[in-house]
Amino acid sequence: MKIAFFNLFILIIIFILYCDTNDPQGLDSVRNTRFDVYFTTPGTDQNNGVNAKIDEALINLIDDADYSIDIAFMGFNKQNIIDAIKRAYYRGIKIRFVGDASYVKRGEVAYVVMENLGIPIVCGNDNSIMHNKFGIFDRKLIFFSTANITNTDLVKSYNNAIIIESISVALLFQSEFEQLFSGRFGDAKDEDKNRVFVEKQGGTYTNTILIRNTNYGDVELEVYFAPHMNCVGHMVDHVNKATNSLYFTIFAFTKDEIGGAFTNKKLEGIDVKGVLDKSQIYGNGPGHEIYRLCSHGVHIRMDGNENTNFHGDAQGGGGRLHSKTMVIDYDTDKPVVITGSFNWSNSATRTNDETLVIVKNKQIANLYKKEFDKIWNDSKEIPGDYMNGTLEYQDVIINEVNWKGSIDNNSSNIADECKKDSDDTHPCDEFIELRNLSDRVIDLSYWTINNAEDVIFGFPENIYLYPGAYVLAVDHLGDAYSNADFVLNVSNDYRFPRMILRNASFYIELRDRMGNVIDKAGNGSEPFNGGLINGKVYSMERKNNFGEGNAPFSWFTCNLDKGGNLVDELHKSNTICTPGEANSSE
Repeated sequence: MKIAFFNLFILIIIFILYCDTNDPQGLDSVRNTRFDVYFTTPGTDQNNGVNAKIDEALINLIDDADYSIDIAFMGFNKQNIIDAIKRAYYRGIKIRFVGDASYVKRGEVAYVVMENLGIPIVCGNDNSIMHNKFGIFDRKLIFFSTANITNTDLVKSYNNAIIIESISVALLFQSEFEQLFSGRFGDAKDEDKNRVFVEKQGGTYTNTILIRNTNYGDVELEVYFAPHMNCVGHMVDHVNKATNSLYFTIFAFTKDEIGGAFTNKKLEGIDVKGVLDKSQIYGNGPGHEIYRLCSHGVHIRMDGNENTNFHGDAQGGGGRLHSKTMVIDYDTDKPVVITGSFNWSNSATRTNDETLVIVKNKQIANLYKKEFDKIWNDSKEIPGDYMNGTLEYQDVIINEVNWKGSIDNNSSNIADECKKDSDDTHPCDEFIELRNLSDRVIDLSYWTINNAEDVIFGFPENIYLYPGAYVLAVDHLGDAYSNADFVLNVSNDYRFPRMILRNASFYIELRDRMGNVIDKAGNGSEPFNGGLINGKVYSMERKNNFGEGNAPFSWFTCNLDKGGNLVDELHKSNTICTPGEANSSE
């Protein structure tokens, strides 16, 4: 009788687990399922930050674990959480850990502690990073976050975290953990292993789970992992469906597909605005999506978090806008929140191990919208003048353009990457010159040069144009000019923009940081003037009565016998232009 009763008991347990695993309406439909959302509260400086106690929520998960803890954390040095792991180990809890290879080399505190305890550790992704921040407890509770498990991320930086109780969701995270723990990192992972079979959701393997009866009502969840599950594609799909609003806070943002999706929505009339981490704006240079967003009029601010380890140093530890979060249509019947470890970058897309979670629930969307409002209100406007009553159209004009480059003179300074055209001209020596026609200093921070479709390049902070003065922008691979005011892509990064203009369909615009068109050049056909003439390259210059830049009569061909003062001696005889000084007609 005892054996029969025991067997019946086991069958009941298996049945209950099976119901939740294969039908999220099983356990979750008969009780209030846990779904907790947390936000850090770093404040705006070292004096007004508050510990939001995300660490205590995670400690409780660890202390309450009955038999297993599987965690995948990159940064991990928060001592009270390390202490909780030690307590769990001494209680006999089975603990496994996945970490990042570079953090092993740097001797990250928690890695060393767990190794000394004999906790099984697998670290990898030597060529990129294992960037996950999730844990699975007793195979039914999941913690995931935008934050590393560090003092700076959990106290001093903007981050968010979610705790969910669902065996179905746990299975999705467990499948990713098992791949990592088996040594499969980056693109070695298999997408088919990151799905769970849900019988009553169409009888299919899926990454979408419907969780019934949470403390926020029913919640639909999509769970994806990078780099093998097209996270950017899933994000862009949801952005493209936005009908009303799109608000975002992001750390690293260099992914053109996402920036392009945002600007398309702005052009459709959707309310699009976001806050960017200031350290990443500076750190990612010309590859940051801020230039694309500003050029299309997306209202962008930079975070106001000064709660750094070294006051005033954006790179000084803490003080980061480290959340990677998007809120779409929060006030409609189809709201979406996107969060996780996944930065909107090429590395996250192609090589990192990452987590991306898409949440569909109106109450949760409203929580994230309130958090966005708080971050927005504490943020700062980016610098740069714009047309707001003091700056007028054509206060700054496109004054001179060399759209043909220079003649090949066998200069040893020409970079290998700068291949000459069939007519022996070098496109790397193209340039654009701006001129200030106003009587005031104009801040060109985050102004852009655009073609008919998109941004070509943007000006970084602290580019000032004085009354009557010129700003010369050149490519980093050119060698025909000296003392340029702005050199594109000095780091020679293949991902960054270049000064290579379209000769057959020439049209450029100068836009301020709010996307207002300040001036134009060309009309989409061949350039009006200049080019290769009798074996020499000539620039096209703006007439004194400058007129509209898209009209042929506003331009003429530089009429000097040799290049101007800033043209290199090796090029003066065959590159005829006046960069950084008055045009030849003046």
